[in-house]
Amino acid sequence: MKEQERKNHADILVLIVMSAIGWVLVLAISGWFALTNLGLGTHLFVPVTPTERVAAIPTDTTTPTAGPTVPTPTPVAIVISTATPSPTVIPTRTPTPTATPTPDPCKVETQDIINVLNCSRQFEILLLAVSLSNLTATLHGPGPFTVFAPSDSAFVNLSEETLNVLLADTAQLALVLQFHVVPQSLTLADITNGLTVETLMGEQVTFSVSSGSVTINGANVSTKELPASNGSVFVIDSVLLPEASQ
Repeated sequence: MKEQERKNHADILVLIVMSAIGWVLVLAISGWFALTNLGLGTHLFVPVTPTERVAAIPTDTTTPTAGPTVPTPTPVAIVISTATPSPTVIPTRTPTPTATPTPDPCKVETQDIINVLNCSRQFEILLLAVSLSNLTATLHGPGPFTVFAPSDSAFVNLSEETLNVLLADTAQLALVLQFHVVPQSLTLADITNGLTVETLMGEQVTFSVSSGSVTINGANVSTKELPASNGSVFVIDSVLLPEASQ
């Protein structure tokens, strides 16, 4: 039984192969049709001989008209830079510094004795003598000092001989100026008739008070006190000369 089945299968296989060979021979020899199944239906292609293909192409015997010449465009090179652009630097304008005004020493609330003498505008000769005697730093010091300051007119009233002696001897000039400075704070209320105090020179001066007038060793003392941060100043109308200088 099995032998018969194998024989039947072989026969079927031979039929299939022969059928396939027959189809190939038909397509190769006849060239009449080719059957292609694309899923869109069966399309039949009728073969055309080479002669028929040539005859079917229309022949145009007219001379073709030359069309306008189209210029060939020149290629433009586009360069793309990959460099990172430098940031634009905006210059900064440096503001002009505002000059700090120098304060007027004459408008400062607290002034020492030297500043008071400068701002009074009546002690030019005295300030020159203080500078020549190297007493400026002393009167800039903490004090307290009470200065009985001769005005410019008081120096003018000195004899020419006395003035020349003082200017020629700065050591003697320094002693005379120290004779005008009391190393303590005095007010008009502190000055009484017959009061005696020691000066920066080391010698004493005596005050006299009469009917509201005050004198120091005979020189008139202004009743207007000029206060300073390190003492006070009183204006006198004569230059005080110690006994050794007279």
